[in-house]
Amino acid sequence: METKTADEIISELESDFSEFDIPLDITYDVSLYRIEYHTIDPHAVPTIASGVLAVPLTSQSNPRPLFSYQHGTVLKRNSVSSVNGFDVVSMWLGGRGFITAIPDFLGLGVSEMMHPYMVSIPSATAVVDMIRAGRYLCDSMDVSVSDQLFLSGYSEGGYVTMAAHKYIEAELTEEFEVTASAPCAGPYDLSTVMFDLMMMPEPYGSPYYLPYTVLAYNDVYDLFDSPSEFFISPYDTLLPPLFDGNHSGNEVNNIMPAVPMDIFLPEIVEEVLSNPDHPLRQALQENDVYPWVPHAPVTLLHSIDDELVPVENTLNTYDYFMDHGAENVEIYVENLGGHGEAASILLLAGVAWIDEFLISFLDVTFDYGWN
Repeated sequence: METKTADEIISELESDFSEFDIPLDITYDVSLYRIEYHTIDPHAVPTIASGVLAVPLTSQSNPRPLFSYQHGTVLKRNSVSSVNGFDVVSMWLGGRGFITAIPDFLGLGVSEMMHPYMVSIPSATAVVDMIRAGRYLCDSMDVSVSDQLFLSGYSEGGYVTMAAHKYIEAELTEEFEVTASAPCAGPYDLSTVMFDLMMMPEPYGSPYYLPYTVLAYNDVYDLFDSPSEFFISPYDTLLPPLFDGNHSGNEVNNIMPAVPMDIFLPEIVEEVLSNPDHPLRQALQENDVYPWVPHAPVTLLHSIDDELVPVENTLNTYDYFMDHGAENVEIYVENLGGHGEAASILLLAGVAWIDEFLISFLDVTFDYGWN
């Protein structure tokens, strides 16, 4: 797609990093490649997905670690790196020497299906197959990739990071070994924390998350034959067309009620709240990504002040991990502002922690002064 020099990257990122008073540590020019790759949809049918790979340019022959970064929630199909090119993450991580994979996810970028929002397995396989495609591209260019594999992401990206790590350790241990993962502010506990939040009769700051989840789950689990069976008028006709990949979350929020659950028929609200075996609640439980025990090191990062994805998602996950014998699990929970405000500092903290696991491959070391 394009190449940026280290000086260009520094110039573009200086303003973004100035408030954090940390070194950029940009050493390399970076080339960004758009990738289309084979994967499977939620029904295990072969399909094509897309993403980008940021490759640091160097004459050194040392193998480079691979860092898979999972982006946050987007609704518009073209609001992804394979369409828009370099972003802060690809420039920063690539410029520091990481081969950086950023999958668009199914239903975004080149993929025209409904995005399987908060559906664990297709989220994970889209990441895994992007990593495979990235390694294949590097091999074709004689770029040496090390065995070190790092995962991180924020919000939906935190959820997908957890899903991918879980999937790799459950299904792909002969092919991959996660070196470390740093999921940030993800809705890992869909069936309890997020369900309780969305079904409260109170305003919520990003109400489009609820129909996004329900419509995605209907696409996978066939919750209803017609939106009018689930959504009250006029939302049964207004909402579904806005999830065709051509509209933004703000467009959906503009027609949503302040209280997300008010889009549902009253009888649906009653059924869902009273019946723990309701198909929607079963689907949420199936897609919880906290009930497992990681082997590779994990640090969970979250702001206590998060108003959209409550910190209880991370606290419950940490408690489950520790209660079930997980080792090498850390938690970083601080008062860092709301969901949007905390994103940058949590991602920086996650990468600073990941740096501790790097096998030396550079002429420089990274010191943030946070350890």
